[in-house]
Amino acid sequence: MRSIKSEADFKNIRKFGKKLHFKYGIIYKGDGALGLELGIIASKKLGNAVNRNRIKRRVTEAFRNISKNIDIKGKIIVIPSPATAKVGFAELRNSLGEIFNRS
Repeated sequence: MRSIKSEADFKNIRKFGKKLHFKYGIIYKGDGALGLELGIIASKKLGNAVNRNRIKRRVTEAFRNISKNIDIKGKIIVIPSPATAKVGFAELRNSLGEIFNRS
């Protein structure tokens, strides 16, 4: 799993990608041939830097766990909501897993 770094990638995926809502945020899914590329947008609505980084680590780890069971390909951007900070890891992983089982 690689990370999305460039601003152009973020803009293209948000503009042309498929938008999916889930219980703890929004996911934009774009096309990509190289397997899974993940970008996380953690705004200051999520809290201070410690909280934002914790949420990013938890979302990244949830995708690692999910990608072992489900074949996820493409470029994915996750925008977590403030509720993500209060939820347990298992619930977050299950919520993300449900989204990718559906799509």
